[in-house]
Amino acid sequence: MAYEFKFPDVGEGIHEGEIVKWRVKAGDEVKEDQPLVEVETAKAIVEIPSPRSGTILATFGKEGEIIHVGATLTVIGDKGEKFDPSKLSKGTPQITKAPGVIGQIPMEAGVVLPPRKSETEKKSSAPVSSVQPPNRDSWGDIEYVPLKSIRKAIAEHMVKSKFTIPHVTHMDECDATALIKLRESKKAEAEKQGLKLTFLPFIIKAVAETLKTHPALNAAFDDATKQNIIYKKYFNTGIAVDTPDGLMVPVLRNVDQKNIFQIASELNELAQKCRDRTVGLEELQGGTFSITNIGSVGGIFATPIISYGQTGNLGVFRIKEKPVALNGKVEIRPILTLALSYDHRVVDGAEAARFINDLIATLEK
Repeated sequence: MAYEFKFPDVGEGIHEGEIVKWRVKAGDEVKEDQPLVEVETAKAIVEIPSPRSGTILATFGKEGEIIHVGATLTVIGDKGEKFDPSKLSKGTPQITKAPGVIGQIPMEAGVVLPPRKSETEKKSSAPVSSVQPPNRDSWGDIEYVPLKSIRKAIAEHMVKSKFTIPHVTHMDECDATALIKLRESKKAEAEKQGLKLTFLPFIIKAVAETLKTHPALNAAFDDATKQNIIYKKYFNTGIAVDTPDGLMVPVLRNVDQKNIFQIASELNELAQKCRDRTVGLEELQGGTFSITNIGSVGGIFATPIISYGQTGNLGVFRIKEKPVALNGKVEIRPILTLALSYDHRVVDGAEAARFINDLIATLEK
């Protein structure tokens, strides 16, 4: 008997995805849990497995088209069974070409499944304009590029975070002399394990230990009730990773229980998964505090945006030699600059300063 398989809910907050690659076609025999199609969501590329064994009677949506949760992906039946398209469940259009709105000019929707109009949709029956956007404005040539899933998710997440959380940023400097010596002492052992050891694993570990004495920075404001602060008893660090497709923030779990080499190994693995777009949805969730390592690119100071559902994001910048006054003398020291953005609903300025002071004390040891 024909079974209509719909695009499932693949993770929290995921409502749609772009079809990247079909693994099957009509007429193919499939087994239960066999991958049917690769779909790029706002967070990762996921393989959608078959819910049962059988024969693919039909597939819906072409590569590059957007499919929404609940839209029909495939129809699976018995060998030799015929599929009647009229039996397909009706609903709102849920497969479209890559979307884009150019000013006030909507792009061609490319709907595959026809909509069933609701009573309210019958206040708006005007045809959708198919006018293509111009390739020039008043000053010269331009190009419109529709948002991809991940860039759209970044935009939505940043807006939600910035306009929900009252951000304040506390900045300070740290003498990195001891940190540099410690890293140098561990490099040979790391190389034996095939690890590239940067300063970041040491900072991740130091942050986790400092959070234990400053629990408000490892908490979250309860936006659902606006009556509670949620204190997390675990320490999962989100690390901002720059990828060709945009910013991704994989999560290292229970970093307080791991040594520097374990953190470095997991960090390298997760960063590569993000760049390859093979990172799993569960590897992007559950963070309690974030670190943005801007120093790998450059810059002096910035104000990181807090990940929604957290309280703090620590910006880490490039270590630079600077003149500093020590005991009445001027010395050249390697200085690490830090910028902590925090949720002022949960953390006050004095507590943020104490957190940074303790973190600096740990790093300078």
